[in-house]
Amino acid sequence: MIQLNGKGLVLLAAAGLGVTAMAVVLRDTLIINGNSTQADVRMINGSAYVRLSDVAKALDLTLVKRGDGKYELAKSGGANQIAGLKGGVGQTLFDGKWRFTVVTVDMPDSYQMKTDAEGYDPSGNMVMDSRTRLIKPAKGYKLVVLTVRVANGVKERRTLWTAINDPKIRTSIADTEGGSHPPVAYDYKGGPVQTEWLLPGAQLTFPVIFSLPETANPQDLVFTLKNNQGDEKGIDVRVSLAK
Repeated sequence: MIQLNGKGLVLLAAAGLGVTAMAVVLRDTLIINGNSTQADVRMINGSAYVRLSDVAKALDLTLVKRGDGKYELAKSGGANQIAGLKGGVGQTLFDGKWRFTVVTVDMPDSYQMKTDAEGYDPSGNMVMDSRTRLIKPAKGYKLVVLTVRVANGVKERRTLWTAINDPKIRTSIADTEGGSHPPVAYDYKGGPVQTEWLLPGAQLTFPVIFSLPETANPQDLVFTLKNNQGDEKGIDVRVSLAK
């Protein structure tokens, strides 16, 4: 149910190509299913129009411009949810299909795997004890562990594809000197190939482990958001890691 309680009006006239349209602007209280907010309601040729942002506010949603150029009324992410594919730590990025957040950035001396996911390190940048599943950086390297959160933003269930040796997956840390460093492990059940099925709106939080040269300064995370059901190329998001 939508209610409009008018509190004032202004008459506007616009003319073009011999056609004149009359608009009435009301500063109203917009009520949708019992939720109310102040809104500018325009009466144009007898029909009421309101901003999508006002409708979103009344529904406790956020108006988001997706990465594909479309607009969506999405669950509010507070001040940390932004439109587009670039942001910072703690901000939620939305590409139209996935919501992605870097939650924390850590640089531990070692990392204890919590799942039985395998590491992948063709360059010898780290050592994983097969018995204890403890990861340590190789000599001259350091670990960078990013805790990330992904949420399924479509109406169908899907998996997140993260296979490290897939050339379509461009996930890596870019350093300040232009170097690129792929992850050495994903610590989620079933990793590092793909996650379990995520229902619409479901989210998964997990660590991604990198091993960088000790002299490297992390600058950005590039993370490829792709599933293995229909996304052929995937979409890259970029998160600034600079403090």
